[in-house]
Amino acid sequence: MLTNITALDPGDPGRTVAVVENRVARNLICMRLEPGVSPGFIPGETNHVGHKAIGQCADVSAPL
Repeated sequence: MLTNITALDPGDPGRTVAVVENRVARNLICMRLEPGVSPGFIPGETNHVGHKAIGQCADVSAPL
C-alpha cells in the first residue's frame, strides 16, 4: 500500500509520483499520491499485479 506521498521537485513542473515496474503478488493500493501517479518515462513500463490494483495505481497496472 502506498499512501500520503507527495512529489516535491520545484524544477520539474510535470512532477508525479512514479510507480514503475513493480511485481506485486497480491493487491497494489495507491491513495493520496500528490500531485498524481506516473507509470514511468519509457512506454510499456507498468506494474504487474496478481490480484487487484486499487485507487490511483489502477491505471498504471496490468495483471500478472
